[in-house]
Amino acid sequence: MTATLIVDRITNSAGTIDLQTTYLRRRLIQRIYKRFFGGMWNPGNEWRPLPGNSLSITPTYDNSILIYTCNAPMGHRGGSSHSITHWKFYAAGVEYARHSKSGTHLSCAHTMRWEVPSWGAGRAGSMGYQVRQYGDGTHCTHFNGRRWIDGSDSSRAVPSYVMVEEYLPAS
Repeated sequence: MTATLIVDRITNSAGTIDLQTTYLRRRLIQRIYKRFFGGMWNPGNEWRPLPGNSLSITPTYDNSILIYTCNAPMGHRGGSSHSITHWKFYAAGVEYARHSKSGTHLSCAHTMRWEVPSWGAGRAGSMGYQVRQYGDGTHCTHFNGRRWIDGSDSSRAVPSYVMVEEYLPAS
């Protein structure tokens, strides 16, 4: 005879380990990450890969989930303080999403996160962004850089961060 046991906590007899089962819903298989110190960059008005923003990964499983996380610093540059940027997220050569970011006196580091299904065990692929600014004369942007550091009107390079994780979902 079989039965279902429902457990919400796992504790050892010494009481030194106490886990909620919510921690076990996914299992981390691999994690790849890097920081990029390449300096400020501007794509102009054409779509270009954002430097330091992509990672290659070879999934271990066919049924896994790949989670892409990046921190992309940016700040306005040029005569206009209002920056407008456009973003395209790609995974294994497939465009997954487009979005825009804009603001006045930008000096920020947006964190973006995407979950995509594995494109197949043993098949290498890359995940990352292509970006463009709205206009070079106005609405300009520095990627991997900030402006208005410590209240002064100065642009400086800021490192970016990107990470890809592969998880197996709970069965």
